[in-house]
Amino acid sequence: ERLNPNVDKQYSVTFGIRLYEGYVGKGLAKSFMIATHKDVEQYYPAQKIWLDFKTDNIAARRAYESFGYEYLGEEGVRVIMGYNPKV
Repeated sequence: ERLNPNVDKQYSVTFGIRLYEGYVGKGLAKSFMIATHKDVEQYYPAQKIWLDFKTDNIAARRAYESFGYEYLGEEGVRVIMGYNPKV
């Protein structure tokens, strides 16, 4: 759990994945997100989740949007998105 002063306190869980060079562009992000999100929802049921990434990472934004994340704002060169689980 981690709070960000620029994110509503209801978003108390931060979510992040990192694909290292050599793995980017191989279609791994979606399956990895599905698997790890199940763990997040198991250990933090019904809690809002937030994440951030560099503003120029268009692929990340598309992936998160397709998973149900919504744009919350920007902090410098970072986009902040949030996920509200279906309860």
